[in-house]
Amino acid sequence: MFIFTIVFSLKSLYMISDIDLIDKISKIIHFKESKSYYARKFGVSEQRIIDVWPQVLKLTKSPVERHSKILLIDIETSPLIAYVFQKSVWKAKVEHDKVITDWFILTWAAKWLGDKNIFTDKLTREEARSGNDKRIIESICEMLDEADVVIGHNSIDFDVPNILTRCVAHRLPPPLPWKNIDTKRVAKSQFGFTHNSLDALGDFLNVGRKIETDFNLWKRCLMGDEDALEEMRAYNENDIVLLENIYLVLRP
Repeated sequence: MFIFTIVFSLKSLYMISDIDLIDKISKIIHFKESKSYYARKFGVSEQRIIDVWPQVLKLTKSPVERHSKILLIDIETSPLIAYVFQKSVWKAKVEHDKVITDWFILTWAAKWLGDKNIFTDKLTREEARSGNDKRIIESICEMLDEADVVIGHNSIDFDVPNILTRCVAHRLPPPLPWKNIDTKRVAKSQFGFTHNSLDALGDFLNVGRKIETDFNLWKRCLMGDEDALEEMRAYNENDIVLLENIYLVLRP
């Protein structure tokens, strides 16, 4: 994921300020230390990287003093459509050549920890029908680029790899690195809850429940039903509120 091609343009050269450049470089200094790498990554000249390098090093020497931006995220994906033989149904074994259309992201929701504003994005009717989630992948990656810590429920195994998979599908550069906090993994490793799903934890901790729905909502989204896509966005948004409530209880 760290090897990709950036198309140079004069626009990108002037769109990013020195302050933003320094901040972004400092977030990945431990992963890459080549000045030419940052020049390609942000579409700027190598000389400009050399000019801001002393400030980058100063910032990275005192990471504890930096204010961490903590982002909660959740995504909703589409089902994939495939041909399945009768005896393969219960085994759920579907070979690659039996897949008709692959999955994609329908909606995403995110919020900064402690902030009342919730950010969401959803596919349009045309995007849902064609399975084109590039626009909303770009919008979620913009938020992830600003995060130092990302919180999600089952995010290490689901949300994060799925977002990165769609980045690869559209040949988009990956978001800048962050620290992951997965509330499902925390629930399983630190506690003895009977069930560790988002809904079960919300109910047990008395901090909220998921919106009730069924598979018909996902089918309607695949058809490009605008009402269904809005319902999915609201469903996704509610999950973010529930995620934050659960995290705040488990955080100690």
